Amino acid sequence: MDVPEDTLEQLRTVKAALDDLEEHMQPFLEASPKDIAAQLTPLERVKVNLALAQSVVTLYQLHRRLDAAALDKHPIQKELERLAAYERKVKKAVAADDLARLRPGTSLNIAAANRFIDAAIPDLSAEQKQALRTLGKQQQADAAAGQDAAPASAAAGGGRKRQRAEQQQQQQRDAGSASEEEVADGVDAKQQLQHQQPSSSDGSGDEKAASEKQEADKRARKQQKRQRQKQQRAQKPADAAAQEFLQEVLADIDA
Repeated sequence: MDVPEDTLEQLRTVKAALDDLEEHMQPFLEASPKDIAAQLTPLERVKVNLALAQSVVTLYQLHRRLDAAALDKHPIQKELERLAAYERKVKKAVAADDLARLRPGTSLNIAAANRFIDAAIPDLSAEQKQALRTLGKQQQADAAAGQDAAPASAAAGGGRKRQRAEQQQQQQRDAGSASEEEVADGVDAKQQLQHQQPSSSDGSGDEKAASEKQEADKRARKQQKRQRQKQQRAQKPADAAAQEFLQEVLADIDA
């Protein structure tokens, strides 16, 4: 089979790009996620997780397109919408961080202020200079304590939010299980009532037989559908693994 020269040139370009990508990704792949996260700020960690999720989605799209699969109604479209929403949030956070860096600082350099006062008022006594130095040290300690308390309060607030979210999820699960139990009790009661009521005529017996046949057909169709899904998952393990990895990455971004 003769391959056109243009196609060969494009394949060589793709191979060179993949080799370059592997070279740049090697340091990232050799390090553990915890080591990388420890060296990054929270905003940088979010950007890294977003870039990783986008890379996974892009590679999965390429994989499906090479298999000549239609992606218009594929579940990957929902993941693309989620990534677009996260990207907008990250861009907003980056813009806010850049704006905060450009604003002039409002904090006072206490040590510099004390030196300025010493130079402006040279006739201070030893007791006054000592009192001034003591006051400066106390103000520095108070400022440091305030900075340490800010992250602690933020962390406590985040813990309370997570606790409230977990409580809400537990309440929803409890409500769901209670509703399922009520539905099951209702079905059991209905079945018992049907068994207790005698057949009034041959026509009612025919209706009951038709209803039972419909239920059996529904169960058979559901069983066939589950079997087809199992066969599809068995035929395409790479797709299932990619979807699972993508869900894990997006869960890290949510966290």
